[in-house]
Order: sequence, then C-alpha cells, then structure tokens
Amino acid sequence: MATGRRVFPQRKVLAMCRCLLLSVCLLSSFCGFGGSDAFAGFAHRAVISFPGYSGDMALVDFPALVRLSEGVGDFSYADCRQPKGGDVRFTRGDGVELASECVVWNPSGESQFWVRVPELTAECKIYMVWGNVDAQARAQVPAVWSESYTAVWPLENAGPAIVDASGSGNHGSASRTLASVPGVVGAARSFSESAKDYARAVRAPAMTIPSVR
Repeated sequence: MATGRRVFPQRKVLAMCRCLLLSVCLLSSFCGFGGSDAFAGFAHRAVISFPGYSGDMALVDFPALVRLSEGVGDFSYADCRQPKGGDVRFTRGDGVELASECVVWNPSGESQFWVRVPELTAECKIYMVWGNVDAQARAQVPAVWSESYTAVWPLENAGPAIVDASGSGNHGSASRTLASVPGVVGAARSFSESAKDYARAVRAPAMTIPSVR
C-alpha cells in the first residue's frame, strides 16, 4: 500500500480533505497584473482558476495543488530559466508572492507545486510567473502550511524518520525503513500489511486529538 502526504490539522480537516479535488487548475495567458508589477523580470505569466471547488465557504490559507505539464495553457518547460523550476512563482496579482513548494519537477512529464492560497473560493484566481534567470530563492516550505497545522507528513524522505513539513517539529518514525514509491503527490512510502508496517506520531500535547461530541 503506497501512502503519500498525511496532514494532521487542528482546524482544517475539511480543507485538506478537498485538496486533491482542487488540484486540476486552468491556465491561460494574460497581459499583466495591473498597478505596480513586482514580477516585471519574468517573461511568462498565466492565470490559474479552481473549477473543482463549488462550495459556499471560503477556504482560508488553503494549500492548493497545482499540476504543470508541457502544453497546459501556454506553459513550456523550455521557457523556465532556472533548474528544477527555481523561477516558477505564484502571486495574488498585487505584487505579493504566495508561499509555494515544488514537490515534483519533471520536465518529461508532470510537475507539482503546493501553493498557499490566502482565500480560495469558486471565483478565486491566482497567477503564475516563470522565465527569470535572476529570480530569488523561493520562500521556505513551512510557509505553505499555516500555523493552524499541527503536523504535515509528506512521507517523501528516505529512512525511518517521518519528517514534519509544517515547521512545528512534530516528526514521527516508521516501524522500519520503508521503500520509496511514486505517490499521488510526489514520492510516498510503501507500507506492507504482511510485515505490519506502521508510522508512529510523536508524543506531544499538540498531537492530542480532542474529543468530538
């Protein structure tokens, strides 16, 4: 059984359960953001919408999955100017960069990014820019996950440790060194039922699941 990213939020169970439903985004070219353009050095731009969400509730600080591949909208890997998508950025269109994490960079197929959307609604749009050899380093990965997430376990790293990507330091451990396999999002670990494989969460007050009545 291959298992990918696992999330243990305190207040955002609903949001994360819907994450993969929102992963298919529409991209099309556009001319500019309007107003001050802090991304003038990027040669290519696109608008991203989220047709997979039709709910009435706005999802605040939602980590949306953006999938890229050759020919989606106007995107082409040949237009990227830094290794491993280092010049791919996301913004609200007002000059403010959105926190993002490149999970997979695969010029021969599909690449995947987690992007923290400040307020995701059915009408929400964000913007992607790329094509800048001088682009600065992307924001650190924990910034993608808001402070309300107690732990995020991607299960991507090799070895027995289960690394918490949220920045909270709530790392776990596996019963043994588990094989790495392709997952739904990035890499995953392979858990064997016959070997009774399991992952253990850290013992910490923040990891206590409150009773639900």
